[in-house]
Amino acid sequence: MTDYKTLTPQPKCVKKAPFTVEVPGAQKKDGETIPRRNHRTKDGLVSTPAPGVNTIWDIVTSSARSSAMQRPPASVSWCRCTRRPR
Repeated sequence: MTDYKTLTPQPKCVKKAPFTVEVPGAQKKDGETIPRRNHRTKDGLVSTPAPGVNTIWDIVTSSARSSAMQRPPASVSWCRCTRRPR
């Protein structure tokens, strides 16, 4: 059985390389390396979290739509405003 009071977590890599890729179309300059980006945004920087989400109000409404029928976390279940009738 593991003794969690004296446990020392050891770091480890959970994702495989490469973590960055070269920016397509970038020119190499003398004394500098080629620019690199995260592999998920290699074609361009992300300016919005999702298509059609441009303002704070869009974030609020899309979050409400996607999590409207989910149960609240146990940490807020004591609040009457989050309880659902049975």
